[in-house]
Amino acid sequence: MATFLDPSCYPFPPIRVFIIDPSTGDWRVLAEGLYFANGVQLHKDQKYVLVSETGMARVLRISLTNGTERTVFADSLPGLPDNVNRSPRGGYWVSLAIPRYQGSPSLMDILANWPAVRRFLYTVRFESLIRSLRSVVYHLDVRQHLPRLRFLLLLKALTLFSDLYLFQF
Repeated sequence: MATFLDPSCYPFPPIRVFIIDPSTGDWRVLAEGLYFANGVQLHKDQKYVLVSETGMARVLRISLTNGTERTVFADSLPGLPDNVNRSPRGGYWVSLAIPRYQGSPSLMDILANWPAVRRFLYTVRFESLIRSLRSVVYHLDVRQHLPRLRFLLLLKALTLFSDLYLFQF
């Protein structure tokens, strides 16, 4: 949990995304200034990557040729995105590690304007305060960019023969 909290404790966006050429080993910075990029998925057109930006509760679409060309793919998600994966049936699955509810914001939302408090709480290891027994999986439609809630209280997800199976208790 410490690696999860550390980047979100600071008032500036320190996170970068790199591109590595596996055949040559060459690398370059694709994008920087991200608020805790926590998942990267190649877009189906292979011209962009989708990056789940946990600190902003959104998914960005970033050009592979010019990392400064960014658009918001999904914004104001009802949780902090933990990863993004392409669905074999189209669209993308986004897991939301810490749900956010209208009228009941998460502790990370409440402390958004107080980085010093977040830093202090990080030093005393307050992960039990932000942990949630609930997880949310969203399906983002490529055409409409409309998220559809699929499941709450997620324990495990498994893709088998192009179908997604979700388990809970």
